[in-house]
Amino acid sequence: MKPELKEKKKALIAGVGIDRLEADLLRGSVQEEAYRNLFLKNIKDMQQLARIAGVKVLLCTYPGKARINDYIRQAGALYNLEVVDLAVLFSGLMASGAEEELFAPDRHCNGRGYQIIARALAEKIAPNP
Repeated sequence: MKPELKEKKKALIAGVGIDRLEADLLRGSVQEEAYRNLFLKNIKDMQQLARIAGVKVLLCTYPGKARINDYIRQAGALYNLEVVDLAVLFSGLMASGAEEELFAPDRHCNGRGYQIIARALAEKIAPNP
């Protein structure tokens, strides 16, 4: 069942280049504490601008990105923002052996994986009564 929007919703979808960040952290070219602080500041700045514009902020984790997901959860707790924990959702699906059905070989979601993400976000944006 698709959620029905009864009013126009404003949305901002922003992503973080987490693959490059993880590579930089592993190489040591970025100090983790400095990145974490910058990440949290950027989330704070985005949520302040979003609130001014009347946009609801949802933070999302992503499957298989434990370090970045920790930052996202920290930002949610620090700034009182809702976190859609896609990592937890997908870990349950992957535990049942559905990993190949959800991901492309490069570890990004495939069409089915993105449908699951879209459904989870739609339910947060326009929940069914």
